[in-house]
Amino acid sequence: MKDKPDNLLLRRGVRVLDALAGAHGPLRFGQVQKLLAPISPSSVASVLGTLRETGVVRKRADGGYALSERVRFWARGAQRRPSLEAIARPHMARLSGELQATVILFAFCGETMQCLHSELDPASPSLARPGSALPARLDVIGSIFIGDWLARGRDEELLRLLRFDPARHRRALVDRILARARREGYMYDEAVFYAGSHRFSVPIRCGAETPGILGLGCTAQRLKEKGFKKRMLTALKQTAERIAEELTL
Repeated sequence: MKDKPDNLLLRRGVRVLDALAGAHGPLRFGQVQKLLAPISPSSVASVLGTLRETGVVRKRADGGYALSERVRFWARGAQRRPSLEAIARPHMARLSGELQATVILFAFCGETMQCLHSELDPASPSLARPGSALPARLDVIGSIFIGDWLARGRDEELLRLLRFDPARHRRALVDRILARARREGYMYDEAVFYAGSHRFSVPIRCGAETPGILGLGCTAQRLKEKGFKKRMLTALKQTAERIAEELTL
């Protein structure tokens, strides 16, 4: 299914805003075109024009594009409230110590997943480096909870977004992972993406929004321990719920 024109414009606009937020300086027209490729110059002009009209992007005298003061005002307002990372850190440390497992926190930023924090257990797999930004791919922990594709049963669109490659992973196995996540509320990748690394993740939900993903990694040996999987999933879900509650206070 193709995006409607308004949806496509919105998605492109968000990608431009993400890029501007992470850039060390303004972006030129050609850089934006390369970011959104394949796209015509007229479509790039339409995206940038709309962002300027809404006051979130400004064009500098040198021709470069940068975030406007309006966006910076929003950011300052958001900083007055405790961040997702600040709220999650003590909960993650407690969970990691209790389960002796690596615990990780991701946030969605457009179609990118930003690793905000990690509590690393020496005997457990390392999941991602804090501060790293990864494209939302099927092999990134918790990626299937992006947007509302999973809840709405729009698996084909979700897998296209997550760059599913049938040459690398069996579709029947991926379908099982998606079905379990939809039915039981957690993702378990069965160590198919990274050998020896069993990864679980749950969404941190605040109403209709999913500001973050809480993930956990352990070895096959830990999963063989009697009662560990059930205890771990219960603790992982409860921790995500506590973080969500504090976020909405």
